[in-house]
Amino acid sequence: VGAGIHVFVEKPVSLYYDEAVGMEAAIREAGVISTVGFNQRHDHRHEAIHDFLQGKRLVMATAVANGSLESHSVKHTRTEDLGGPGNRVWAASAAWSGTTVVEAGIHQLDTMRYWAGDVSWTRADYVHRDPGDIEDGGDNPYAYSVTFGFESGFLFNLLMARLRKTFWGDGYTGLMWDHGHVKIEGDEVAAYCYSGPYP
Repeated sequence: VGAGIHVFVEKPVSLYYDEAVGMEAAIREAGVISTVGFNQRHDHRHEAIHDFLQGKRLVMATAVANGSLESHSVKHTRTEDLGGPGNRVWAASAAWSGTTVVEAGIHQLDTMRYWAGDVSWTRADYVHRDPGDIEDGGDNPYAYSVTFGFESGFLFNLLMARLRKTFWGDGYTGLMWDHGHVKIEGDEVAAYCYSGPYP
């Protein structure tokens, strides 16, 4: 940044607010472009939904992501040499990942921002992991329920689970506008609405 070079990065940029604020100040001072690669905006289904929703009054969306605590792949960073988990599955650790909502939920949130604009408020509730169920630093909560209120009045409910001893994950994403709803169904998008004479 100090050399005047534009920056394109993948997350996480920082897990700490004070570091992120310092980075943002350095970027502004250098006058460079800095962006984080939110890859979900380029998924063909998400692009199709984005185009389909233009001109519609968005009301609410729900995304459910059920996964296992240990499912994230091992990383190359030697976390064990940096005070992190010995198994290098840093995404299971709240301190290293910023919690599952930060590490994984950022994708669903950014997709909703792509479809619906900016967030004006947030509420989050967690079910914390029992101390006796923490192994090798895997202390991220069992479950999360987060509601994001958008400037347009649109609501986004993000429900996530990270359970131990299960290796199957599934999910659901659906979005409603005032006269119908659209869902991601496998590799396709389905819209449920009626556009004929009414009533």
